[in-house]
Amino acid sequence: MQIPLSLISSLASVVSFWGGRPDFTTAIANFQRDPSIYEVPIGIRNVFPANNFNRDVNSAWWHTDVLDGHSAEAAGQVVKHLNDAVFVVLDQDFYEAIEQIFDFPSGPTFAKRIVHDGTVYSPECKCIFFAELHPPKQGYSTDAMSWVWRVNLNNTPPTTDRVFPSPQLTVPDGAYYHNGSVYWAHEGNYTVPGGIVRMDPLSLRTEVVLNNFFGHRFNNPNDITITHDSIAYFTDGYYGYDNFNDTLKPEHSNGVYRWNMKTGDLQMILGAGSGHFTNPNGVALSPNDDHLHCVQN
Repeated sequence: MQIPLSLISSLASVVSFWGGRPDFTTAIANFQRDPSIYEVPIGIRNVFPANNFNRDVNSAWWHTDVLDGHSAEAAGQVVKHLNDAVFVVLDQDFYEAIEQIFDFPSGPTFAKRIVHDGTVYSPECKCIFFAELHPPKQGYSTDAMSWVWRVNLNNTPPTTDRVFPSPQLTVPDGAYYHNGSVYWAHEGNYTVPGGIVRMDPLSLRTEVVLNNFFGHRFNNPNDITITHDSIAYFTDGYYGYDNFNDTLKPEHSNGVYRWNMKTGDLQMILGAGSGHFTNPNGVALSPNDDHLHCVQN
C-alpha cells in the first residue's frame, strides 16, 4: 500500500517540531501495516504541539481545540490522525492484541455511562467502590447526580451492583480508604455544600466530616488523599460550576487544602490566588507520605 506524501510530510512536520525521529519511524511503519492504526509519538502524547489548547471534559481526545496560531498545522494533523484511526496505539504491546481474532464480551450495564472517579478498595467488605456520571444528552450537560457502584470480589466471578449510600452523596468524586472508612470528596450543588464525607463500607452510612473553611463554602472538592498519620489533602476546583452549572458561583480561590483529621486544623496550602493552580484535580501521596503530587487542569 502506498502512503500519500502529504501524510508522510504531515507526520514529519509533527515529529520534526519535537525532534523525535524514532517515533516518526515507528509511526510510518505502523501506517504501512495498516493506515487505520495510529501510533501516537511519545513526545506528542506528553506535550501537545500548541501553546494554548483545550478539550471539553465531554469531548474525545481528537476534538482538542487549538486556541492560538502557534503550530496549529502540526496540532491539526495530530487531531486528524486520531480522528481517522480505527485503533490509537499508545503501547506497542497493543499490536499483539489486534493481531488476534476474538469476540469482545458484552459490556457491563455501567458501560453505558461514564466511569467518573473515586475508585477505592475496602478490605472490610473485599470490594471496590467507584462513582459514575450519566453521559450527557445532545444539548444538555452531564447529570450531576452520580451513581455509586460496588464490585464485590467475594463472588466468582466478581459481581457489580449499584449501591445507595445514605444519606446520598452529591456528585461524589475522588475517594480514599483510611482506617476502616471510605472518604469521598463530593462536589455538592446549590442546596448541599460540597465537602468531605465519610462512608462505612459495610453499612454504606455516610457522615459529613468537613464542609466549610471558616464559613466559606468550598468551590467543588474534587479529590482526596490521606497520610498514615491522618493528615488529609484535597483539591478544590471549579468543576461543578464550569461543567454542570449546578453549584453556587465560587467566591474564593481554588487550591489544595491540608486538613488535620485529629485536631480539625484546616489550611489552604496552595491556591490560585498565589498563582500555583488554575483548576486542581487529582492528588496523591508518595508511599512514604513525603511528597504530594497534584494534577492541574
